[in-house]
Amino acid sequence: MSLASNRENAGYRHRNAGHPPRLPSAPDAEGSRIEPLISRGVGVKNQLVDSKVDLFAEERQELLLQILRTQGKVRVEDASALFGVSPDTIRRDLNRLVRAGLAYRTHGGALTRTKSPAAVAEGKRESDPKFRIGKKAASLVKENSLILFDSGWTSLEVAKNVPAGLAFTAVTNNLAVAEALARRPGTTVIIASGRILKNSMSIVGEEVLHFLKSVRADLCFLGACSIGLEFGVGAIEPDELPIKQQMIQSSARVIALASNEKFSATTALSVCPLRAVDIIITDQKPPESLLERYQAFDVAFGAS
Repeated sequence: MSLASNRENAGYRHRNAGHPPRLPSAPDAEGSRIEPLISRGVGVKNQLVDSKVDLFAEERQELLLQILRTQGKVRVEDASALFGVSPDTIRRDLNRLVRAGLAYRTHGGALTRTKSPAAVAEGKRESDPKFRIGKKAASLVKENSLILFDSGWTSLEVAKNVPAGLAFTAVTNNLAVAEALARRPGTTVIIASGRILKNSMSIVGEEVLHFLKSVRADLCFLGACSIGLEFGVGAIEPDELPIKQQMIQSSARVIALASNEKFSATTALSVCPLRAVDIIITDQKPPESLLERYQAFDVAFGAS
């Protein structure tokens, strides 16, 4: 903890000696004195910082709550400059509002209570590379096509992002993917029978292989645990290796799904060489020098 924080805490303890802490609530007589400071925008900074107004912690939290209600969010660094206190002090203030059920903490600040936890979670999901890859890949699914979905979280994001009402047939060996697609109107889901791998919820075994040999798919969305020029597409689970390889054999086009870190990852098992892949969809465009080398394998990158 910084020296400034110690001084602030010491001052707070002195001013509040003998008084129990009070959580911010609806503006009262004290709040009515604070509210005009918010309404004047930049005037808040002038009165609080330039005039060195020494606020109680409760007063500062009331002001933060007013800002949240009017602007929808508060950034730690902005509030720290506004009130002339350390970022750690603002974080404690915001955490207090969160515990009181008045705000939600996010990285670097807080959001107003009007944003539900589901909305916050959705925002985090949309920033996930797997979501961006899934959304891009889902745009390749066409009406009345037959699509093979490999196992993996990124394949699941593809399934979740297929446009609602699009009529197509999905074949998969993954229970989570099957469940996501089965809820979508217009989608026919076919799932192979066999043994379930509990860690990935994928179905493996000779029955799956035999079934996949009878499939003729337009597209295969292939999960990649690693990807490289020499090694090709890599896998981790030995039981999934023959399933992935048969999916490739049973598809007219193969779309490899690989977030950026998969290009530097290493795995013990090689699913296929790069020449077996038609498109790699990733979340970041590789450097031009690397892109040129990959294009020598007739592989096209799809930026999300």
